[in-house]
Amino acid sequence: ENHSGIVLISGTINSLASTKKNYKFQILGNRIGLLENSLLDVSGNKGGGEIIIGNRDTLATYIDSKAFLKADAVNTGDGGSINVSATKSTRAYGTFSAKGSLNNGNGGLIDISGNNFLDVRDINTDTTANNGLNGDLLFKSNNILLVSQGYFRNAENDEFDFFQPSKGGTVLDAYTIEKQLSSGNNITIAADSTDSELGNLKADRVYIEPTNNSPITLTFQAANDISFSKGYIQPISNRLGVVLQADTNGSGKGNISLGNGIPYSFKINTKGEKFSASAISILLSGAEIMSSFSNANDSESIVLGVENDSGSQNRDIINKNITNQEKLNYEVSGIDISAKNDILMQQSGIIKENSSAANSGDIKINADSFYIQVGGIENNTSGSGDAGDINFKVNFLSVKSGGTNCVT
Repeated sequence: ENHSGIVLISGTINSLASTKKNYKFQILGNRIGLLENSLLDVSGNKGGGEIIIGNRDTLATYIDSKAFLKADAVNTGDGGSINVSATKSTRAYGTFSAKGSLNNGNGGLIDISGNNFLDVRDINTDTTANNGLNGDLLFKSNNILLVSQGYFRNAENDEFDFFQPSKGGTVLDAYTIEKQLSSGNNITIAADSTDSELGNLKADRVYIEPTNNSPITLTFQAANDISFSKGYIQPISNRLGVVLQADTNGSGKGNISLGNGIPYSFKINTKGEKFSASAISILLSGAEIMSSFSNANDSESIVLGVENDSGSQNRDIINKNITNQEKLNYEVSGIDISAKNDILMQQSGIIKENSSAANSGDIKINADSFYIQVGGIENNTSGSGDAGDINFKVNFLSVKSGGTNCVT
């Protein structure tokens, strides 16, 4: 094999930027490797700098598990950015830090992508901020499979095997995602499209249960479809926003499917943080979307926003419960479901429950046609507050078995 254009780093590169801001360090090559005990540090006293490893001409990048990349803000300012990319294969196993400063400033950005193949098992990342907003972590590839326990082919350093992708494409371990959320990072997992790949994000079975100490957001993006069959996404203690965005390339073909038809087969509980989903069509089949929270702060809304083409026959099928439950004295946010074409409920419930002294928010249905075959919509409060409204903005409404109910 031709090894020309290979850049290997095994030592320390320190910008000495303690008195500088936005120091930039870039490594380019055909294949780039940061080996054991390598250190790249562009931390700055007034803000983190920028590390760029690879570009559109880079075939492969490798970051050893004992490599360290830093773009921290030290005394003031925001964390910097770390960008690792390659067109064929990216293996990033090291420690990445883009923290906000001790006194003020937000966390930075860690962006790791491998167009054809991405492996980030056992990676360590930190984009937190002591006195600001936590930063962002982005994992981006083509078709992505999320699994509960990853399966990977090991790399052999002495044969340059770490520059080679594994067969079968990108596989992300749910435990790795859970670990990065627990560290306080806002995470985006993005499946992009190419000439040969549609950009699907799929999970047959996935369990994510982070222990984050502050509210953060987990975002799934796909150029084409998002499909989660079985499992759950729910924080143990604090709030976790969940955002699902299909059809991000605007092709008009991206759908969302949650659940496998068995009741409660897939669950999302944001613990009071936002939930939103947008796609051409949405299928909830045995899925439960919940926002249950017992803190004296306002909860965020649950939003299903669907952008169907006017000529499409796709429908949004809601086959289980969408629930927003609140337990203390504060205003409860609403549930907003919209579609250009139809919304179809089968064996389903859309439920808001509030047991506090605050007023409950509204439930809003916006579509061309809304069908309730078997199911109901409830907006209830068992405390001293008022139940919210149930509002329909539709051209056609059909109720076969079920109905709506507001109870105070």
